[in-house]
Amino acid sequence: MGIGRLGQNFNLGLFSSAAGVNKNANVNPFYQNTVTKDTFTHSNNTSNPIGNEKLSFNIQGLFPAKQLLNAYTDVNFVENLMDENPSIIKMLNDKGVDAQVYPENISETTKSHLEETTAYALDIANEMGLSKADKQTLEQASMLHDFGKILIPTEILNKPDVLNKNEKEIMDLHSELGYELLKTTGMNSRVLNLVKNHHSPAAETDTLGQILSVADIYSALRENRSYKSSMSEEDAFSILDQKAKNGEVSAEVVEALKNSVMAKAA
Repeated sequence: MGIGRLGQNFNLGLFSSAAGVNKNANVNPFYQNTVTKDTFTHSNNTSNPIGNEKLSFNIQGLFPAKQLLNAYTDVNFVENLMDENPSIIKMLNDKGVDAQVYPENISETTKSHLEETTAYALDIANEMGLSKADKQTLEQASMLHDFGKILIPTEILNKPDVLNKNEKEIMDLHSELGYELLKTTGMNSRVLNLVKNHHSPAAETDTLGQILSVADIYSALRENRSYKSSMSEEDAFSILDQKAKNGEVSAEVVEALKNSVMAKAA
């Protein structure tokens, strides 16, 4: 459902401008043979198509969410995911958009919103006493929830003005696009569903989805964007409280976020 942007949802333009990316650059080797403190699970599909090569998921491996994001923001990798799933091209073409990766949307600053959303989500999860497995799923989904915006034209993603009806419909594709891209990779189904439904109303999602939605909204409200200034903590919570009253987000999750924020400030 998102956040009101002058009567529309906020256009969460998290991919900032960067120097051009070489399409022929080597694909990131991702997390092969990597061991860290964070465990992430995948389905039984243990490979990803990269040209004529296969890059294996180490199912027993321990993968950090940031490294996962780096793997999935490789231009060649994303283009191959589109080749594997023609429905992505159709989704975009049906809205009058060419199916292409926008490398100018990929930079180190991409991660700021994703990292902040992830941090807020995990703070909420800790406050609510979620299991380690749930927190691992939530961390992975939070880092990848806006992955579909790699395919959103930059002029829409970073538009400083109100989106028109067609532009908003294109922006709204990002959740489904992220889901369609990632489902060809062997990504865990729980993570996929969170990516797909992170803008759904609270009643239509489970606890993890409700947490991701609140963390995403709060992070966006507290950031400077091309179309808005950073909002104060008080004002951000006022908006979340109203959304909770409207049934858009979970009141319990909003309260858990407030408690975690206050605990850190104490």
